[in-house]
Amino acid sequence: MITLSNNPPSYPFLLGVESAIASGTLLNYTNIGMVTNDAATLGSGRLSRLLLLEHGVSIIRLFAPEHGISITGADGQAQADTTDAATGLPVISLYRDDPFPQDQDLLDLDLIIFDVPDVGARFYTYLWTLSYIMQSCERLSIPLMIMDRPNPLSAIIGDSEGPFLDEQNCGSFLGRWNIPLKHSCTLGELASYFRALKMPDLDLTIIKMKGYLRHLRAGMHYPFQPTSPALFRWQGLVLYPGTCLLEGLNLNEGRGTSTPFECFGAPWLNTALFIQSFPQDAFPYLSLKAIAYVPKDSLYKNELCHGIEILLHSPEVRDAVSLGVAIIQTLHKTHGKQLGQRAYRTMVNPEGGQHLDRLMGIPHVYEMFQQELTPSIDVATEWGATIQPFLLYP
Repeated sequence: MITLSNNPPSYPFLLGVESAIASGTLLNYTNIGMVTNDAATLGSGRLSRLLLLEHGVSIIRLFAPEHGISITGADGQAQADTTDAATGLPVISLYRDDPFPQDQDLLDLDLIIFDVPDVGARFYTYLWTLSYIMQSCERLSIPLMIMDRPNPLSAIIGDSEGPFLDEQNCGSFLGRWNIPLKHSCTLGELASYFRALKMPDLDLTIIKMKGYLRHLRAGMHYPFQPTSPALFRWQGLVLYPGTCLLEGLNLNEGRGTSTPFECFGAPWLNTALFIQSFPQDAFPYLSLKAIAYVPKDSLYKNELCHGIEILLHSPEVRDAVSLGVAIIQTLHKTHGKQLGQRAYRTMVNPEGGQHLDRLMGIPHVYEMFQQELTPSIDVATEWGATIQPFLLYP
């Protein structure tokens, strides 16, 4: 089984922020705002904002998405404005009641830079923070530059997985606009698509990576940089588009353990029955192990959970959403009386309702599982035709 020690030591390509420094383009601006966090590093682990400042880039204000500038804020917890310990610059939170940046924090800027890593799943909120920034920049006629970064799951369009998002019924901070659950794009590519679709007057520049190829994967071809408190291992990252769906059910999804999204459990789970019933042959890159654990946080905090650990034999997980659906289908088959939906309360959804629908992008999706129906996951052909004009890399 592959472990974290196999992480490659550096990136085999230049990140967008490195390309921007090499070009000198940013030196033409005097008052720059930067959307970033501590996950935005170089291969050396150095913060990209420090590198920009050292090269004379005039950043006067920082903005931070969910989890804050330090990426330590709890999942779904509103973040306050603060001061950046690394640079001394003021930090404006973009994860609060009003997701749009305030006009008074933007009007003195002649450029906004966005340099935040993504994880490749529609319900990861960094992408939607970008969407609000894009809309504000268009309305206020402020240029926006995106320092492009890799999709850590790879950007192979043929590996994208649905469902698509039902915007009218399931739109939220977990997905505003209609893209697949696993989109297989970089944020620069998605931003180009969104501009064409919704913001034609936005002054948008994508600073491309140099030498990036779509098949490259974090943890295999370059190091995975933790992006939030619960995503700190590549194993959890590659499973995340599927196992995060368990947030919408009355299971612990590994939060409060050392392996979030790599295990799940509940006090009522019959692990032997689950493993016996799971379609193992459909997922040859993994094996399941029965475990017992006590989560230190999240659902069933301080309670003994009977659980399943997902052991990966390769980082090339191409069908994580299918895996997540298979887990839910097996749970319904084996534990239909105990299984139920879960209210997942966050700053943007205080009551916590409809969480599974918002994650999956389909209304009443739990009822589909009860009726033994499978959500439409096979969207790669349709998505490929839609997104092709906006792809930036071979």
